[in-house]
Amino acid sequence: MTTPPASVPDPAESAAVLIGVSRYALLEELPAAVHGCLRLHQLLTDRRIWGLPAGRCLALTDPERTDTLLDRAARTAATATDTLVVYYAGHGLVDPGGGKLRLSVTGSTPDRPWSSIAWSDFRRAVLDGSRARRKIVIMDCCFSGLIIDAQSALATEPDILPMTPVEGTYRLAACDLDAVAFAPEGAEHTRFTGALVRLLQHGIPEGGETLSPEDLYRALRRDPEQHPRRQSDGDIGHAPLVHNAAWPAPGKPTTDAPTAPPAAGSDPPQRPPERPQEENRPRSSPGNRPPDAGAPPEDPGRHRLRRILVTVGAVLTAGVCAAATALLTDHTTASPAAGATCSPAAALLGHSDQLDEKSYRGERIAGLSGLSLTGPARGYAVDDKNARLYAVSLGTPDHLDVHVTDAVQLRAPDGSLYADEEFDGEGLVVTKEGYLVASETEPSIGRFSRTDGRLQDELEIPQSFRPGPGSAAKRSELLESLARTPDGDLLYSGLQVPLASESSNQGSDVIRLVRYVRGGPHGWSLDRQLAYPVRPEGQLADIVALGGRHLLTLERTYDPENGNTVRVYRTDVSDTDVSRIPDLGRAPASRLAHKELLFDLAKCPQGNVPNPDEPNRAHPLVTNVEGMALGPELTRGPYRGRRVLYLVSDDNDAQDQVTRFYSLAVDVD
Repeated sequence: MTTPPASVPDPAESAAVLIGVSRYALLEELPAAVHGCLRLHQLLTDRRIWGLPAGRCLALTDPERTDTLLDRAARTAATATDTLVVYYAGHGLVDPGGGKLRLSVTGSTPDRPWSSIAWSDFRRAVLDGSRARRKIVIMDCCFSGLIIDAQSALATEPDILPMTPVEGTYRLAACDLDAVAFAPEGAEHTRFTGALVRLLQHGIPEGGETLSPEDLYRALRRDPEQHPRRQSDGDIGHAPLVHNAAWPAPGKPTTDAPTAPPAAGSDPPQRPPERPQEENRPRSSPGNRPPDAGAPPEDPGRHRLRRILVTVGAVLTAGVCAAATALLTDHTTASPAAGATCSPAAALLGHSDQLDEKSYRGERIAGLSGLSLTGPARGYAVDDKNARLYAVSLGTPDHLDVHVTDAVQLRAPDGSLYADEEFDGEGLVVTKEGYLVASETEPSIGRFSRTDGRLQDELEIPQSFRPGPGSAAKRSELLESLARTPDGDLLYSGLQVPLASESSNQGSDVIRLVRYVRGGPHGWSLDRQLAYPVRPEGQLADIVALGGRHLLTLERTYDPENGNTVRVYRTDVSDTDVSRIPDLGRAPASRLAHKELLFDLAKCPQGNVPNPDEPNRAHPLVTNVEGMALGPELTRGPYRGRRVLYLVSDDNDAQDQVTRFYSLAVDVD
């Protein structure tokens, strides 16, 4: 047998096509299929597992058309020359004529073979069309009751994947010939994908430094509930595929990861901070830690906090993907600081008022309403009062050190400055091509030049969102948010409050979101409207797009007696277009987004921090938070595996309100 290579496949020359189908028109829905697809995307793009660049890892969820699935899968597969991984989860259908496997999309039905994709067609388009030397195919197919009855048609087939061999291909199927791969009731993942996720995430303790497909197969087989099948061309199954997360075993030596140079296409580093131009240094100390946290015991030999910045891939301009960058914080203790917990899925790392009541180049820093990261600890914040963007450096998540390094003045197409109340920037996405800014005025989503800040183009806005005679749109409470998915294919925005024409839906107000897809004459094409429920009088302040239909949503309310309420939710939006529903109060519940509370900022440790706008002093930490951005994954310390979430508050250019930055460690899975 040929000795397998000592390292995992080159991420820069490899690719992955991950397909999850959960929503069906006529078949039983399989929410676990999409959950597993997105979780595998997170793992394969994690540098500790493989480090595949996010742009080379396609997560295709709920495709509606067979040709769309084939086109997108084939394009991604064609980029691979080293290793190609293909994963499919959804309803596997059986061709009634020949007993062959067919892959379903959302509109597939068993009695219409043309509504699904024959495996042979998928193989020719995706696998045969790729130049990859190694091809790993993972199939997690489940069948509905009718298909189970027809399963006997496969009795004479040699494998669940009836295909002619593809050179250098390893095929792994979830179940045996007479088994069905359903997810347990209410489970997040299917049984097979859940086990695979655990192996990738936690590794195999008795394994070596890397894991091969055959290692994963053998570990799956040890689980009495798993009955996978596999077929391999030659020794391809023994070649390393991913790093073993359990390596090194206890007692074996380890080393820190080396620092990689910035990848091509990432933002150039900002010039060093011009601290003298930030007049009036902060009245509070930078990087305030969670109060009552207590000091961890110092190890005399290792009492210093080391901060290591590792850049491992191209920085995505929609945010910072964990696969692209990671901030590693080596703590002297493995226990979370006491009192830092906000919820089971979130912990407060710190906050900073360093920019409160400060100026930059003679201009007061105020009204920060949106945040977009361009690196693991830097980004831009939009000033909603003066049509200005501030480049900010953030320090480290557990020791915020916030200062302005540059400013960009946004201008009208002719280069003139915007007049007062002519532009109200609220949401921000920074790309290599320019700045996308959502403004409540008009409202609009404008694309501004990176070179001179001039408005170059505007995206289409639904007519119902525009205020005027007879309109239900509420002036000054319009587009408040903007977010782009990590793959750069989708753009989300949303109204701050419901249209006046919307009635209550099962006790909730309903806000309209808009989704754009990449392409068209303006760079983005309006795709559909989506329904998002909020508590009565609640407002949608910002969005983070995690991928596909998965978001983080920031809601806030304010009342004179209780002050600000700030909550962040994990949100799955429905894929159904509601633009033709005149009153979302009458929309079926299945059309509304599903939300799960990630944390309530009032539940974080409050401490004795200044907040003159907080009326009863019960929650002085909570301010008028309007912007958020998702940062890199923490790879060490008590919150290893969580992502950094940054928040910023809008002081409304008022002396009695606070400009405050927050950092939290959150579990977004």
